[in-house]
Amino acid sequence: MRFLLCIIFSSIVLLASEDVEHSQENLTKKNLLENSYKSAPWIHSVGMLVSYFDDGSITQGYAVLLKNGYFLTASKIINNQENYPKSIYVKMQDDSAKPLICIAKLQVRAIDKQKGLALLKTVGYTDDYCEERPQSFYHKRIYDLHAINPFLYRVGTYVVEKVQHFDEVEFFYPMIKKQYNFSIEKISKAKKITYFDKNFKQDIFYAYAIDQSLDLQKELGKPFFDSKSQFVGIYTLTEYSKDPVVVSDNFIKSFLCSLQADFELSTWNKKDCKIFQDNLIDNIKSIVKKPLLNKN
Repeated sequence: MRFLLCIIFSSIVLLASEDVEHSQENLTKKNLLENSYKSAPWIHSVGMLVSYFDDGSITQGYAVLLKNGYFLTASKIINNQENYPKSIYVKMQDDSAKPLICIAKLQVRAIDKQKGLALLKTVGYTDDYCEERPQSFYHKRIYDLHAINPFLYRVGTYVVEKVQHFDEVEFFYPMIKKQYNFSIEKISKAKKITYFDKNFKQDIFYAYAIDQSLDLQKELGKPFFDSKSQFVGIYTLTEYSKDPVVVSDNFIKSFLCSLQADFELSTWNKKDCKIFQDNLIDNIKSIVKKPLLNKN
């Protein structure tokens, strides 16, 4: 009888210790996840898009939140065989709730298939199940706290040597986990790629090719950030290359500033675009002082 009691007691102790180990393991994972979110606040600026078309087809991708309820994404997501979606919903992950939840309904406001970019506008707010509802404190908090401004950073170089090699980088991007929340993934190698600009007669840097394959059916529109959480670009398909690339933030600024003529789309002020254009002119002036790069 004592032997049986000892076995039972030992089993209970073993189960209890396993529960403690599992609890500690889960706590460790949770802490690591929360720390990674703190070091990458941009994770709460990322939205997962689902677009529905009249023919019954559905596309999925990503977008990044800009100010005033605008989202930037890849044009391919919302232009399916020259058709535009009848409805677009975005799901996001706030810092107060880990799982991705539906927050808003969007509409297409501008598209540039050559650059591979599209601008979407919030036209209604939703509950967790994508049913429309009035804007709540929760929606306002996400839009106020997590909108990014691509114009915060000075214009980078526009002209690079035509032949580039993969270099060591630290680019980060979101990935959806089984728990239906974001994890942070890293790209370690990328190279700058160019197209030949007839006006400048130069090979112009416009995007990064990454040394990693992403799923074209699901990954388009993903924003990339560097180790300082600065915006690097958007993963998309352009008319300059048959392969998907991460178009640079310079290209994105150029796209956004091209919309200034449309009053409805002027949500980044003219000062933002003037500073960008002035920096771009300074960059070009420094280029013309050098010998033209040869076009092979």
